[in-house]
Amino acid sequence: MKKRIVVTYIILALVSQGLIACAMMALKLSGNIKNPKLEDSQSIIRYSKKMYDPYDYLWLPDTKIHFDEMLTRYPGIPEVLIYDKNFTVLKNAHGEHCQKMLIAFFSDSLKYQYNKVMDSSYFFLKNKSRVIASTSVSTNYDYTIIYSWVKWTPKLTKDIFERLAAIKKSNKYKVCFISLNKDWQKGMYDQAPHFNNKVKNDGSALAPRD
Repeated sequence: MKKRIVVTYIILALVSQGLIACAMMALKLSGNIKNPKLEDSQSIIRYSKKMYDPYDYLWLPDTKIHFDEMLTRYPGIPEVLIYDKNFTVLKNAHGEHCQKMLIAFFSDSLKYQYNKVMDSSYFFLKNKSRVIASTSVSTNYDYTIIYSWVKWTPKLTKDIFERLAAIKKSNKYKVCFISLNKDWQKGMYDQAPHFNNKVKNDGSALAPRD
């Protein structure tokens, strides 16, 4: 009887692992998730132009220590933070919730309710980043959006770029768009980590740390 129970648990465990592996493989085959590669400023600029990233400023973490600190505090892929003129956080979201939050926040038909949160996140990210490209022609904004992304989740990145580009094209708000790339950089790491099970089945992802 005990032997039969043990065998049953083993079978259930194998089936469970198989289902998880199939789900993760489906994400990879769909193009939603790819194995990360080491990047540099030029490869990120090229990718941003290719994908029509609507940035005013394009940021990269400036050191390995600062990059690790960013991932610890803001591990979401993608991650969006919206600030007012005083760089007070009005709203933030990550993963697929970014789309819904942006639609609600900038919708004409909705009076968006938010609670101002006094924190140092804008300066935390700014002081740990370097500007590698800029298209900004203004210094007076109503809102600032910092949105982080990676090349290894192309579908999520494409979707967030398109949503932000639509907001920018509307010309209804003075918004500063700050694009923060979180790919692993050449010179900081010997190799990029491989795809792993820290990616969620809904397509949102947390950056793998090993």
